[in-house]
Amino acid sequence: MRYVDLHTHTNHSDATVSPEELVRQAKAVGLSAIAVTDHDTVSGVEPARRAGFEYGVEVIAGVELSTEEDGVDMHILGYFLDVNHPELLEKLALFRRVREERAEKIVRRLRDLDVHLDLDRVREIAGHGAVGRPHIAQALLEKGYVQNFREAFQKYLGYDSPAYVPKYRMRAREAVALIRRAGGVPVVAHPAYYKKPDLILALKEFGLAGIEVWHSDHSPEDVVFWEAFADRHGFLKTGGSDYHGAKKNIRLGSLKLPYTLVENLRHARAQR
Repeated sequence: MRYVDLHTHTNHSDATVSPEELVRQAKAVGLSAIAVTDHDTVSGVEPARRAGFEYGVEVIAGVELSTEEDGVDMHILGYFLDVNHPELLEKLALFRRVREERAEKIVRRLRDLDVHLDLDRVREIAGHGAVGRPHIAQALLEKGYVQNFREAFQKYLGYDSPAYVPKYRMRAREAVALIRRAGGVPVVAHPAYYKKPDLILALKEFGLAGIEVWHSDHSPEDVVFWEAFADRHGFLKTGGSDYHGAKKNIRLGSLKLPYTLVENLRHARAQR
């Protein structure tokens, strides 16, 4: 049996491993293929591909877009897309700019609370990735303002906290259409997070092709429900660990998913 993991992250977004290290680990745990699906960026795909040639691991070009639909925060995965597609790169550049602006606003709000952070240090923590709240939380921890990440979000960065600034998101239907225009196959990530089957079904009209049935946070009951839902409505079924390196207690390749998932995605792309 050949195994795959179709939901992984690198330090080009919010994980702790480089693309090269991700591929090395994939080889070590016996994976035949991985999809690099960083948040709102594709910059980690090419270095991962180069490492894939070295280690004999197939690397699938992917992305995980932050979106909303009818007031619901949703993530849309894209597979086998063209990472040099001009419209895709333009939209991802916009994501990066607004994330940088958001970080600046958060740091200013923290300053008003007599919490002083160096924005350059926050950028340094972010490294290759766009600046986000986890990087600001790390800076708060380094400066001793909080004892852990949980406190950082509860006290300063969470939705109801004084330094919170809303995040820019495109509509899920726009993300689905964008992925398709970039030659990719759009899939809704971890649907059990949203519990909105009717909303997901409505996205099929805009080209949503699949559902991430298997995910590290899905219970056995979730898998049964979403597998049946996908079969009933003609969606592709995908899955992945959502690996983030040391950031989360999730093992790469922990779900033991068969290579047929990749073949199904490739077939869906070819049919288009």
